[in-house]
This record gives sequence, structure tokens and C-alpha cells, in this order.
Amino acid sequence: GYNIIAYLRQDASPVVSELAGIVSNVSLFKDEDGLVYWPYFNIDLIGDLKPGKGYKIKVDVPVSLTYSANGPGNTTKTAINRMMPQNYADIAKTNNNMTLGIPMYAWNEIPTVGDEIGVFTAEGQLIGSTVFEGNNIAIALFGDDDLTEQKEGLQVDEVFTIKVWNQLNNTENVCKVVSWETGSDNYSVDGISVIKNIIVTNGNIDGQTALYQNIPNPFSTSTKIGFYIPEESNVNITIYNVLGESVMEVVSGSLQAGYHNYEISANELASGSYFYKFVTKDYTETKHMNIEK
Repeated sequence: GYNIIAYLRQDASPVVSELAGIVSNVSLFKDEDGLVYWPYFNIDLIGDLKPGKGYKIKVDVPVSLTYSANGPGNTTKTAINRMMPQNYADIAKTNNNMTLGIPMYAWNEIPTVGDEIGVFTAEGQLIGSTVFEGNNIAIALFGDDDLTEQKEGLQVDEVFTIKVWNQLNNTENVCKVVSWETGSDNYSVDGISVIKNIIVTNGNIDGQTALYQNIPNPFSTSTKIGFYIPEESNVNITIYNVLGESVMEVVSGSLQAGYHNYEISANELASGSYFYKFVTKDYTETKHMNIEK
């Protein structure tokens, strides 16, 4: 698990600098508020390590950490200018938490910068949130404090749910996690869960066939086309140029129910505008994509 360490220098210093010597072995580093430095996903929500504070660090092998020497040359400050949630803001921080990771590649439809992601208990209690800023996401999910009578957060093994609040439309959409890289939607103290595929829905995805916008779009090297089918179906996705000529068949055949994701290489297509058509027995939809090399 984790080690609890003290920050021993007399002045603040960037976590990136102080952990540089062991960064390849750091799985996760976090403070008492659940803010993390997560090298694998290039996430730094901590900025500076501060005198008098303690931190939790999880490493994959035994390592030795040596802080840089005190002195005026080692007092560089790192400014972390985070957007703070306004809609999903009422969270009771407790003395235990876990970390939820949502990489950019996990989204079927990437939120707009400024949208908020909230995590809730089954009863609708908010236990973690962040603002989408166009990068990989790490959210601290707070657990229940056993020393109080009221329920402040998640209990061990309790399931959590995810919602996205759209700032432009002032609407809230439920998210469905299709698969996990690691962990699950069950809470565990100091746990780490990373989502592999997540679908932003209108709350009723299980009964709806859906085609999603390719991500990224436009693209220069590769992109992914995702879709959801509620039951086993014959599926065809074909890419057409602006003249209506078929240039690539992405998939054709019977697929199991669920979320599917297909990667398209730009090497096989010239720069320009294209359309991809999604066809099942009872559903047809077409979306536009661009290649910019």
C-alpha cells in the first residue's frame, strides 16, 4: 500500500522536482485532501510540497527519497490554477478517500471545458467532483467517517455513480462506465480506480442504440469511432468521402450487445472531410469527421 512521509525542507518546492529521482516508480502521490500527483497520467494537482505537511506515496518497488538541499536556489513555486466546481461543490471532506482516474481516451464524447464531473452515492450524496479542463482527470472520492453518527461519504464496497453537468445548457447527464482499466465502482480506502470506457448518456442508455462522434476530431494520426448497441446486432460502419464514394469499411458483421470502439488510422486516408455511416437493422446514423495531416 502507501507510505506516509513528511516534507522536511524549510521552504516549499515543486513535487515534480522533489520526486524526480524516483518518479518512474511512483504509482500515486497525494495529500490529505486527496489531491494527487499522478506521473503516469501527467496529472499534478499538488504543485508545491509545503513545510509541515504530510503526504501519502505509493511506489511499485522499494526506493529511497532524498529531498533537495535547503537554500534560496531551491524555492521555486509552482502555481496550480485549478477551476473549482460551482454546481458540484458541496462535499464533506473526511479522513479517508480513494482516487478515481478518467483518462481522455475513456470518453465516448469528450465534455466541454468548464463542464463539471460529479460522483455520487446511491442516495445522491455528492462525494467527489472536478471541472473538466481538457486533460486527464483525477477525482478524490471521500469515504464515511466511522467516528461520527451521520453518513458523510461512501462506505467500503459501496457503489458510486458519475454525472456530468453541462455548463452551457445547464443540464445533467448520467454516465455509464462500460469497462475499467483497474479497480471498479466500489469504494475502498486509498483505492485506485481507472476508467477505460465511459459513456455520457441521457440516463437511459440501456434501451438505446447510439453512434458517437469520433475522438479526436479532427485527427492527424488515428481516431476512434464508438457506438452502443443494446442487443446482439449486425453492424456496418462505412467511411465515405465528400463525393459519396466508399473509401473504407470499418466493421461489418454480428456484434455482441454493449459498447464498441474501433480505431481508424489516418495512414489509409488522405487529408480532407469524410462521413461515416452506422447501420443496424433498425437504426441508421451518419457523422462527419476531418483528417488534417
